Amino acid sequence: LKLASAFQEQQQHNNSKQLATCIVLVTFKRTTVPVYFNSTLFPIPTALLIQKMALKVANTVVALVYVIPLCGFLTTFSLFYAGVNNNTMNQQMNLSHQAIGAGLVPEYAISFLSDTINFYPTSNIGAMFISIAAFFFLLTFFIRHIEVNKKAAERLRGPLAGKRANVRRIQIAAAVLGACSGFGAVGVAAFQEHINIVVHLAMAGLFFLLGTLYCCLQTAIDLIMKLESKRVRLTRLLVCSFMIISTIVCK
Repeated sequence: LKLASAFQEQQQHNNSKQLATCIVLVTFKRTTVPVYFNSTLFPIPTALLIQKMALKVANTVVALVYVIPLCGFLTTFSLFYAGVNNNTMNQQMNLSHQAIGAGLVPEYAISFLSDTINFYPTSNIGAMFISIAAFFFLLTFFIRHIEVNKKAAERLRGPLAGKRANVRRIQIAAAVLGACSGFGAVGVAAFQEHINIVVHLAMAGLFFLLGTLYCCLQTAIDLIMKLESKRVRLTRLLVCSFMIISTIVCK
């Protein structure tokens, strides 16, 4: 009885590990669920349900990459133009005379993001949103990296095998650029203009320039591998071109 009980506990432990492995594979590789489980404890319908749940998690992560920065921008811009930075704390510190940019109150019809997160309390709110968004940026970069590697192994075979090395090199370069871009986003939130303008601009350059280059490399991978439909590839190419132009103009 003791041996039977120990065997049953070990079997349940193994299946729990297999369940966790399956969720990770589906979430980050978006692949079909292999039959990892003991057929009596984890039948195929259950595995398919896990696959659907994991795909929802992955889609939620991608959606948060868009929602969180948008909410942060709208919040900081609204509070900034509402005049919340013109408070007693900032006035006592005489920050308005040290400010580089729009100061405590809006001086321009349209201000840059750096101006809206320059002082308390919008600086704290903006830092929180940007830091959370940077985390989901990096998580999305990782998901994209794994997904492209998997599709490259599936599609670039035979006569197309030579392109796999090129895609791999582009993937490594894109991963480095994406990581540096995420680091730059956190730096923008940590160093406001009135604290250290040099570091703030350097971090902003990392975020925008390297982020744009990351998108360019991913667009190049789309064109090489034809991962999506022609319409989607053309849309991404147009968006990438707009990013390049806007980055140059804003610079």
